[in-house]
Amino acid sequence: MCSLIAALSVALASAALGASAQERVSGTVISSDIQGFIVETATKERVVFHMEAGKPKVGEKVTVYYDPSRSDHRGVLFAMDVQKGGKSEKGSNKN
Repeated sequence: MCSLIAALSVALASAALGASAQERVSGTVISSDIQGFIVETATKERVVFHMEAGKPKVGEKVTVYYDPSRSDHRGVLFAMDVQKGGKSEKGSNKN
């Protein structure tokens, strides 16, 4: 019984550590091309994303979900999910 509990504890801890910390940023798309897009937040911060989750159009309000640990060699983030019609929020928020 104890070994079953220990194995379950290790499995749960591994799953928790393997899960990436996801964050989000909301704002208006100010640029969108084949390589990526730029979102401007309510505080006028501009965040650049690579395309991995759909292509938003310029002028759309979006909420972009991303993993801050995943970026290219220039620091450009990879968008994991883009939801259209997101509220413009101040800066980025942890999910």
